[in-house]
Amino acid sequence: MGILSEDPDLLKEMVRTALQELLKMNTTEAVGAKKGGGTELRFRYRAGYYPRRPVTRAGKTELKVPGDRPALNPLVIH
Repeated sequence: MGILSEDPDLLKEMVRTALQELLKMNTTEAVGAKKGGGTELRFRYRAGYYPRRPVTRAGKTELKVPGDRPALNPLVIH
């Protein structure tokens, strides 16, 4: 027996973890700073999380999708 057949939720958890990390990395890139970090040239801010329940080949999973919003006074460089 393989490890996946012994624990059927293992693959689903692996997919959820991978998707969650990709979402975090994408938001960090879009915002321009890590969570809790700051930069002088910041155009967006994090704005909490919202739930999503996508269906994958491994089954239905729950994700916390990071939200973001525009900065109040973004620096405009021409």
